Amino acid sequence: MTSIAPNSPGKLKLVWKSIIRTIADLKLAIALLITISLCSISGTVIEQGQTLTFYQSNYPEDPALWGFLSWKVLLSLGLNHVYSTWWYLGLLALFGASLIACTYQRQWPALKVAKKWQYYDQSRQFKKLAFAIELDRGSLKRVQELLSQRRYELFTEDSSLYGRKGLAGKIGPIIVHGGMIVVLIGSTIGALGGFFAQESVLSGNNFQINNVIEEGPFADSYLHKPWSVNVNRFWIDYTPKGAVDQFYSDLSIIDSDGQELLRKTIFVNQPLRYDGITFYQTSWAIGAVQVKINNSPVFQLPMASLPVEGD
Repeated sequence: MTSIAPNSPGKLKLVWKSIIRTIADLKLAIALLITISLCSISGTVIEQGQTLTFYQSNYPEDPALWGFLSWKVLLSLGLNHVYSTWWYLGLLALFGASLIACTYQRQWPALKVAKKWQYYDQSRQFKKLAFAIELDRGSLKRVQELLSQRRYELFTEDSSLYGRKGLAGKIGPIIVHGGMIVVLIGSTIGALGGFFAQESVLSGNNFQINNVIEEGPFADSYLHKPWSVNVNRFWIDYTPKGAVDQFYSDLSIIDSDGQELLRKTIFVNQPLRYDGITFYQTSWAIGAVQVKINNSPVFQLPMASLPVEGD
């Protein structure tokens, strides 16, 4: 008895094509985009990278927020660091794969077809078009001039004139998909190799990045830098009515020998970027009071909250 083995490469090819068709489905891409948006919103609404005590205080088990969201559920799902969880990164990877598959299976072939000239030489071919008209007067040269004015790409052959327009519309979706894929790759790299730290620094003091609140598994290369940051000065500009208009921090990057490597004044939406790290201002407060009486040395008194009865 002779047995014939199934054509494994052929079956694998069919399975692969089926997977590509499924991933490239527009409905799946829309569903993934909505899911990613909702997860991103949850990361904005729920405070990220806080301490266990913070979540226990603000998300108690009884009563749980919305009847189910307690601190245990929040931490088990990773909602305290949404953007670096495995399921969020998995959604980004699946959405990126969907964009690549859609570009490969639909957009790229459509561009190739659009680039090919299709010559019609029989009247029945023109009648199949969505719009066709027959002119009984005028000249081919005049038609060519009119089409050129409307930015048609033209080609002439013997007594025939061919024109086409709208090729950029086929390239546009490919560029959009490519841009979204680049954003997804950047987000993934930031989640895996980035970190978030916060420091409270008095004006005139120097600091290094130590208070890391959240970091990716590959963030070590950005930490423990051989330089520090000096807060040269902090000041606030006020509006004529007395409200805060803008607050500024004059920062310097100082190397291990005390030499200034870079200096910049930062304010809202104008951070300092150096060696792959971005420094933002998040908030400000009075941190200390300096007191000098007559010829005495300057005493720096730290600020602290003083409990008052009933408050």
